[in-house]
Amino acid sequence: SDLALHLEGRLRQLGFQPEKRRFSPHLTVGRIKGRTDADLRRSVDQFRDRLWGEFTVSEFLLMESRLAAAGPRYTPVEKFTLAVRGGEA
Repeated sequence: SDLALHLEGRLRQLGFQPEKRRFSPHLTVGRIKGRTDADLRRSVDQFRDRLWGEFTVSEFLLMESRLAAAGPRYTPVEKFTLAVRGGEA
């Protein structure tokens, strides 16, 4: 996506190495941590590559994630509004 390419270019200017994996926009709904029941893992895995639909994004939050014993703690760092181009965000 244009946004991912733009961010990668700017981060490279700041000294960050580019990601080696191909960009794949996604939304993480949940995670399975540690050992789990094999049936649960199979049930979740069957939906791994399913496309659930598309939507337009007009803004996003940069989040900070800090791991703690009770689980990750997420704190909003900054909100970014995306430019509207050709009637779409």
